[in-house]
Amino acid sequence: MSDGQLNIASRDLYAAGVQNFYGREPGYELAPFPLEAPLPPVEVAPSRLLSVRYRLVPFAGRVAERAELTGWRDGRAALAVRLLSGPGGQGKSRLAARFAVESAAAGWAVWTARETPALAADRGPLPGGAGLLVVVDYAERWPLPELLGLLADRRLSAGVPVRVLLLARSGAGWWESLAHRLDDQDVVVSEQSLGPVAGSLPGREVTFTAAAGRFGELLGVDGSRVGLPTGLDDDVYRLVLTVHMAALAGVDALRTGSSVPEDPGRLSEYLLRRERDHWRRLHATGARPVATVPEVMGRAVFAATLTRPLPYEAAMTVLERVGLASAPEVAGQILSDHAVCYPPSDPSLVLEPLYPDRLGEDFLALTLPGATGRRDGDPWADSAMSRLIVPKAGEAVPVWADRAWPVLVETAKRWPHVGGRLLAVLREDPSLAMAAGGAVLTALASWNDMDLDVLASVERHFPDHRRADLDAGVAAVTARLHTYWIGQTGDPAVQARLWERLAWRLGNAGRREEALAAGEQGVEIRRRLAGANPAAFEPDLAAALTNLGAMLSGLGRREEALVTTEQAVEIYRRLAGANPAAFEPDLARSLTNLGALLSELGRRKEALAATAQAVEIRRRLAGANPAAFEPDLAGAVDNLGVRLSGLGRREEALAATAQAVEIRRRLVEANPAAFEPDLARSLNNLGVRLSELGRRKEALVATEQAVEIYRRLVEANPAAFEP
Repeated sequence: MSDGQLNIASRDLYAAGVQNFYGREPGYELAPFPLEAPLPPVEVAPSRLLSVRYRLVPFAGRVAERAELTGWRDGRAALAVRLLSGPGGQGKSRLAARFAVESAAAGWAVWTARETPALAADRGPLPGGAGLLVVVDYAERWPLPELLGLLADRRLSAGVPVRVLLLARSGAGWWESLAHRLDDQDVVVSEQSLGPVAGSLPGREVTFTAAAGRFGELLGVDGSRVGLPTGLDDDVYRLVLTVHMAALAGVDALRTGSSVPEDPGRLSEYLLRRERDHWRRLHATGARPVATVPEVMGRAVFAATLTRPLPYEAAMTVLERVGLASAPEVAGQILSDHAVCYPPSDPSLVLEPLYPDRLGEDFLALTLPGATGRRDGDPWADSAMSRLIVPKAGEAVPVWADRAWPVLVETAKRWPHVGGRLLAVLREDPSLAMAAGGAVLTALASWNDMDLDVLASVERHFPDHRRADLDAGVAAVTARLHTYWIGQTGDPAVQARLWERLAWRLGNAGRREEALAAGEQGVEIRRRLAGANPAAFEPDLAAALTNLGAMLSGLGRREEALVTTEQAVEIYRRLAGANPAAFEPDLARSLTNLGALLSELGRRKEALAATAQAVEIRRRLAGANPAAFEPDLAGAVDNLGVRLSGLGRREEALAATAQAVEIRRRLVEANPAAFEPDLARSLNNLGVRLSELGRRKEALVATEQAVEIYRRLVEANPAAFEP
């Protein structure tokens, strides 16, 4: 049962509801995992041979990692979520596909969750089998509320064990936020980092030989004749993808009489030249000729790699936006031809990207002019990139912009000239990063070469309130900039505010231990300042102690929280004695928190006394200034009702809760948007109080009124009120 405004600071810092998107259209779809890899087209693009979709190279190794995943799957938890992280090209998707096949053989139903605007998937119950495994790729690019919505999806309540495997390059900045929220929901969370499979030269030789043999079979040459690349033991070959790319380039060179570049950094260029040869061949003499000329096809591939798959109409808009097609029939022809070169994995979508991701990122970088030591790219790409990531005036951020930003940031991490373009766009309009979403903010914060002055400009656009879709990204940026800002000032009071701001942002994101550490730093500075000048700094110390108590309480450290909160109350009592008008509201707030902590520790009589003192102060303040203090009085008497009920004083509890409802009804008449959520909460509490006294018909009426209000609120703001 909600305590209304009980433990205000704790609620503001840490409340984290899991959204349930079932019953309205979610921004994802669940579909059966493709356990059997499809055969590639006869006229396959070279990049497709590397795609995990076709799984052409036999899976080998990863014995320990597969055993670890199997142990996780077969654990006793009802719902468990695991992050499998590793750099792009490390083999996460290949390992997940192998694990999916092995899980299906063990009797598990295996599904994949895809963030997609095409919502054609079946919304019915999911068959569970021995258990239900859901694989989520690119988890770091999902908005956090969408991931929470997926995990709260009723279709995952199949009465069997449920396992959700999240694949991501890194968990930095978002995984902590998700994990803490899931911990609050009693979900078992864990993390597994994926290291190089080819960690030694013999392992890399085995991987290379197997890949060359398979690619040779597909391309009609003897792959055993391909020699090992020079420097195979170098660090650049630590990724499985790089070894596979070297094998494919070697087989292709043997088939065409070409020479493979000695520099492994040039493998992408070699393979991308073969990609362009493929477009030319299909345009001229392919088994299924395409009308689109290679230059335009390359531009379509550039757009697709940024936007990722889209519904047909959205893809038509993208082609028009980047200047590739002004007439529908031209756009339609380009999309049709693009699908010949890159058959979509989802038939309801078009503009399949260039995979694998790292090869696609290299293609973007080499298409944009200015890559060091490379020939000039396509000047068209500069304007095309800007048109896709910068909305038009008055336009909502299109879905393709949300997708393009993370791709470009990942590309910028390896290609400085791409980073320079992104920074120029953000200097012009820092608000674009906010509009693109929390995943983009997290990606920018993790970019080592990010210009901190530009990132600071982005930070200035942050809201001064919580936003579930942005909190993780906002916290990541704040944490990245914190040392930068601390270094800009020698004023301890300013430094304390910076620590407190960091604690607040981290707390909003669910990064509780880090928030507590930051809050403790702020309190330490406040104590020193107050020791030297109590009159000037004790109010700030009391506020910092109040927040620190809330953080400790949120981590279950209630005895420590109680001590800290009592210190805040003691300071506020002294301050309010000298200046009631200035400090009695703060005293009432700290007494409310004190009452909540005492109640949680089972000290109910003391909790009632503290809450009653808060109510007494609120009544006096509201009597003198109703407009300013009646909202706080309503929350205080609502809490008082909870305290009285806990002591069995049910008639008094009902009277207090009824008064809260009466005040809030009056407030709602003047300002529904501000006070309807509070009224619904009090009506809910009123229903409980009436039910405790056996007045069940009246209890039903009050609860129905609360539900009616909440339904209306959910229609306007599902993210805030569905929980």
